[in-house]
Amino acid sequence: MNRRYYYGVLTVVLHLVCQICIHADTDSASDRIVHPNGHLEIKQLKSIEDFKLLFEQGDFQQLLNKTQEYLLGYESEDCDFDVVTFFAAVSHYHAGNHRAAHNLLNSFSTKYPNSNYLESAQFYSASNLIKMHWWRAGSSALNDFIQRFPDSKHLADAFYDRASADYFFKDYNSCLNYIIKLEKINDDPHLDLRTKLLKGYALKKLARLAESEGAFLIAKNKARLIKSSQSIAKSLFNLIVVSADQGRWRDSSSYYYIFMNDFKDSIYAINAVVAGIRMMQQMDNEDEIMERFEEIVSSISPNTNVKNLSDALLKYSTFVQKKYGTSTILVQLGNLLGRCEESSFVREALILAQLDILEKHIPANDQEIEVYYREIIYEFNFESLSVPALLKLASHYRSKDLNLASDLYREVLDRGISRYDSEAIFGMAKIQSLSSDQAKLKSSILGFRKVIEIYGDVLLQEESLSELNKLIENHKELSESLEILMSNSELIALVGKSRRVVNKKILRN
Repeated sequence: MNRRYYYGVLTVVLHLVCQICIHADTDSASDRIVHPNGHLEIKQLKSIEDFKLLFEQGDFQQLLNKTQEYLLGYESEDCDFDVVTFFAAVSHYHAGNHRAAHNLLNSFSTKYPNSNYLESAQFYSASNLIKMHWWRAGSSALNDFIQRFPDSKHLADAFYDRASADYFFKDYNSCLNYIIKLEKINDDPHLDLRTKLLKGYALKKLARLAESEGAFLIAKNKARLIKSSQSIAKSLFNLIVVSADQGRWRDSSSYYYIFMNDFKDSIYAINAVVAGIRMMQQMDNEDEIMERFEEIVSSISPNTNVKNLSDALLKYSTFVQKKYGTSTILVQLGNLLGRCEESSFVREALILAQLDILEKHIPANDQEIEVYYREIIYEFNFESLSVPALLKLASHYRSKDLNLASDLYREVLDRGISRYDSEAIFGMAKIQSLSSDQAKLKSSILGFRKVIEIYGDVLLQEESLSELNKLIENHKELSESLEILMSNSELIALVGKSRRVVNKKILRN
């Protein structure tokens, strides 16, 4: 009996011990599941605070690295995914990766309509379109933003971008109206400087030269306050021009010599020299300008923008050609070529300047002109040519060699330099419109629509519209195609899809 009782008690005790162990294991397992999640939430919150700090510090490259790392680990349904997406997009925006920013921002309001970052995301989305030179789409998006968020903290920047779009559209009065609104609310000194420069340009276009000069003088002084040497140089260069436009040669001379004393090694030096030509003519000192010009071209910085160099060469060549004749400027450009053997981009600019002179003043000499085009093709490979050179070659060969022209336009698009895209897209669309292939014709329709509805290119818009109407008239079967019927927003989403951008060792703008 005692033995049976003993075994009975022992069985009950063992059962209780087992139950306790089971519950202990369950609690321990529960701790192991909840505990890491708690740490994950804390880690995520800490990361978001880090993102905000990096944003405030303006360390956008580090912010880009951090957000990319976390985007790989997040799931789209995570509660903070909108925050990470926003900071990733903004870091791309400030780092100049505008297509990547567009891909993150374009659908932000649809995916996260209740996000605390919705207002900021919509501003950056609209501003980013302007950065990509999608002027028509960008101005429309900015109009929507300004109307929806009239008290936004981004309103001053939105006004600046909107003014920039109107400047591109050559609506200078509207540009100035936005600048007036901006000046009333802005307290950012860097934005104030950019605004004064834009104001100077718009006033100059309207021939309000004294006011333009005043704007550039204010810009120069503000640039000194924030120690922006490039902006001081840019302001002085414009002051040389607008004072000469008013016939105030001594003031123009004063600005010129201040520039040459303080900024002779600036990327704007070549433009400042050309800007001083008229002034030096009036003061019978042309030889100094010509010597200075040759000196700068021979030792020009590799950081100089190729388009600025080409524009300066064109103006200088026009001056010499008018005064001394076509043969003189061709010889002078040839001599400069001999002194610039080591600089590929300067050689390119000089050869193109010679070509421009021939096309404008001896157009009947088409055989020699063709020799110049072939020389450029043979001497330079596509990768080393600047985008303006590629576009000039493509435009020339569009009527002679469609395959070569298409390759040149593709090279431009592969560079991923947005401000040249509309011209390349237009050229490709013109080539594709000559085809009988339905796919190419549809691609041509899309191309012309992009130029009209997204880029809003003033120079190409009218011709694009004419070509588009001609296509639809000649191919009525395409009038119901998706390329015709898709909405503007669908077109923007389509164009915004990732495009292969070729990384090259030499990328000339």
